[in-house]
Amino acid sequence: MNISLPQSILMHAPFGYAYHKIIKDKKGKPIDYEYVEMNPAFEKIAGKKAKDVIGKKFTEIFPFALNKEFDLSSFCRKISVKNGKYEFEHFSNYQNKWFKVSAFNVKKDYFVSYYTNISKEESSEKTVQKIENMQKIHNVNENLRITLNSIAEAVIATDTKGRITGMNPMAESMLGLTEAEAENKPLSKFFITIDTKTGKKSENPVKKVLKTGNASEISNSTKLI
Repeated sequence: MNISLPQSILMHAPFGYAYHKIIKDKKGKPIDYEYVEMNPAFEKIAGKKAKDVIGKKFTEIFPFALNKEFDLSSFCRKISVKNGKYEFEHFSNYQNKWFKVSAFNVKKDYFVSYYTNISKEESSEKTVQKIENMQKIHNVNENLRITLNSIAEAVIATDTKGRITGMNPMAESMLGLTEAEAENKPLSKFFITIDTKTGKKSENPVKKVLKTGNASEISNSTKLI
């Protein structure tokens, strides 16, 4: 495939570059986006190789990024319109730097994003504190991951819709599949229980927890099938 001069420049640029396609639901509402192209600088910022990301959705690659600080629905809605623009700041744990992200619509259902290093520009006490807090959170999450992987109990994490976002080795053994195979899939597809006394299917405890917000215990007569 012939590479144009502008594309060649972007592929060798020192700033992060990525090209995306907007994903819409059945009603035409923008809900996600897919990676179409990216340069090596973006790979370093994201901590992912292009071959592992191209053709996949944001929610598949970065499920843990869905938080209050980044409203994916709002972002997709604003960037999908003609001349739509969106700017925000992003901290890369892989490079330990802050980046200014500039995204803008280039044509119907497609947009481009640029990541510019601003760590040197932002040397204020507030910015330093933000970086330190992000690092602390990252360290806590890493310590938690190590702890969960070492315990003898099965632990499965889901998002608010009951989709699997992570699990430890014991849970992998219990369900008979790897974390990568289960990621972003509904837990109800794999976690099916029955009441051994009646032989009937039991209520899904995850749905109960998500619905009530309270802890739920499984009775001794419950069996995973």
